[in-house]
Amino acid sequence: MPNKSTTKNAPRKKAKLKASEKKFAELMVLDKMGCIEAARLAFGWPCEPKSSTAQKAVNLNRAQRIIKYKFQIAQKLDQEVTAQQVLSDTSNIEFDSLRQFIYRRLEAIRDDPNAHGNSRFKAIAALEKMVGWLRDRHLQEMSIGFRFSGENAASELEGILKEAPEKKSTS
Repeated sequence: MPNKSTTKNAPRKKAKLKASEKKFAELMVLDKMGCIEAARLAFGWPCEPKSSTAQKAVNLNRAQRIIKYKFQIAQKLDQEVTAQQVLSDTSNIEFDSLRQFIYRRLEAIRDDPNAHGNSRFKAIAALEKMVGWLRDRHLQEMSIGFRFSGENAASELEGILKEAPEKKSTS
C-alpha cells in the first residue's frame, strides 16, 4: 500500500508565517506600502527593479498565507475603526431608546421556550435589576417558577408558606 505522502492528493502541510512575513504583511496593510517597499523594510532586500528579490517580493505578496493574514489584519482594522466611531458617537445615543431595546431583547430571551434555562434565568435577573420585579407580574411568575423548579420545590414552598403567617403576626 502506498503512503499518504506518495499519493497524488496528499494533504500539504500549511506553512506558518514567520515574524518577518507578518511584518511584511502588516507594512502593506497598515502603512499602505507596496510589496517592494515592504520587502525592503521587512526583509532588508535591495529589491532593485527587475531583480530576483523584487520578483520574490511580488511572489510573496501572492502567497495564500500572506493573503489570508492581510485579510485578517484588514478585518481587525475595520473592527477597530468601527469601535472608534461608536466611541466617538456615544454622545449622540438616545439612552431611552437603548434602554427600551435592551428591555425588549431581555423579554424575548425570557419568553423564548427554546433558550437554555441559564440564559433565561440571567435575563430574568437583568430584568429584575432594570425594572424591579414587583412592577412586572409576568416577571414575578417566571422568577418564582425558576426558584421553585426541581425536586424539592414542594418542601421549599411549604417552608415559605409557614414563614409567611409568622411574619404577618409579628408585624
